[in-house]
Amino acid sequence: MRRVYWVCGGIALILVQALRCPAQTVPTYRATTRLVEVSVIATDKNGPVGDLTKDDFVLYDNGKKQNIAFFEEFSRQALREAATTAPTKLAPGEFSNRSAQSLAEQGGGAVVIVFDALNTGFTDQAIAKKAIMKTLEAVHAGDHVGIYLLGSMMSVIQDFTSDSEQLRHVVETYAAWPDISYVPPQRRVELTQTAVWQIRSHLAHLPCRKSVIWIGAGLPNGLYGADFNVYIVDPRGIAGFPELRAEHTSMAELVPFSWGPALFAREKEIAASTGGVAFTYSNDIRGAIEQAISDGDLTYTVGFYVPALEEHDAMEYMRKASLREGSLFHKLRVEITRPGVTARYRQSYAVAPYQAPLERRVGDAFLSPVDLTELSISARLARGTSTLKLPLTIGATDLGLETKGDSRSGAVDAIIIERDLKGVELSRTERALAFDIDEQKYDAFLKAGLRVTFDLSPQPTLAEVKVVVFDRTSGRIGSLTIPVQR
Repeated sequence: MRRVYWVCGGIALILVQALRCPAQTVPTYRATTRLVEVSVIATDKNGPVGDLTKDDFVLYDNGKKQNIAFFEEFSRQALREAATTAPTKLAPGEFSNRSAQSLAEQGGGAVVIVFDALNTGFTDQAIAKKAIMKTLEAVHAGDHVGIYLLGSMMSVIQDFTSDSEQLRHVVETYAAWPDISYVPPQRRVELTQTAVWQIRSHLAHLPCRKSVIWIGAGLPNGLYGADFNVYIVDPRGIAGFPELRAEHTSMAELVPFSWGPALFAREKEIAASTGGVAFTYSNDIRGAIEQAISDGDLTYTVGFYVPALEEHDAMEYMRKASLREGSLFHKLRVEITRPGVTARYRQSYAVAPYQAPLERRVGDAFLSPVDLTELSISARLARGTSTLKLPLTIGATDLGLETKGDSRSGAVDAIIIERDLKGVELSRTERALAFDIDEQKYDAFLKAGLRVTFDLSPQPTLAEVKVVVFDRTSGRIGSLTIPVQR
């Protein structure tokens, strides 16, 4: 069952509808407010609690009571039973950076398992890998799981699937399992933070419950207050208490975080800040995956509006935070008035989310093994005798549009890079796209999107086409990775 209540009107309502329901033909406006959504798991002594209403919730931002402008109850089982259409599937030869949005049509959630080999000793890696293999037996039809591997860079072992046999097969046979040698602590922190950013960007626009299971000995601080649920598993205790194992004497020198109660307390704090759970000492990988999946069976989402900061205001917030004169995070508190019911939810949100310079964001988009989803991109690759045709469609509801009289205008930059199997760039194509849409064609534009076709002249060693699109008006970036079969 899904029940949604809006307690607001005007432009703000239209904005959020446009973001949550991209298929609707709703005008796009510049945002003066933003919606902060909080996913809540409500339980009592008997387990999950259903049939709560908006009036059962009280929401505070930095101690100040907020008007609940959005309320939704989500029951995965009820949604599956009510489904009347099959999930959307891409046709052969079609690619999309938002193909995982079909998860919502099936009433499912997205669970990402991140195996952090970068910050985990070799012995514990081997034991954890076996534990992951056995754990994947818990995945059932309707559960959508992806597996990422963090080494010297992030690798996508398997994108979202509910096929447990496929998940186990790729973990068992993955050829590029890393053997991490010594990496300086600061570099480990940088690589871990980059991986967190890539995961955030990839999950940002999935319209379903999102959970990340982080298996590793390093502490992913960038996950604090994330808008998805984090389940942390420290694998160092699987084979016994690590204090008694000699290899952890040198391990402490490699991992930029201390071992012991202080680390476990920090892991619990980070997990709780997102509404997730930390599994320490027991290192229950199976329990983490099962809980991440079952937590999505029955949830509530409550939301309230805050002013959207202009760029100079955001910079001032960040400056004061760096001088310890303020905080980038506001504390959230959710109370449920029904007796005996407790709430688990993310406990903060960023007032001024960090935004890297454009040049770096575009560069990172090309390097990221997971696609960015701020802009919807779909494509079809058609091979000719000596050329490749690449028709692109950019989702119109994601674009920032400026109204000028009876028309709406915008501009995007599209960059296409062709690479070989080793990731070496073979060629680059760039195109600036400016457009004006009059009122009569506007509805059709929202349905069809912005379309452009690239003609490529591939070299014999071409293995991959990477597309990055930047919207000049909104600052959003989308990317799409297209494998090329020889």
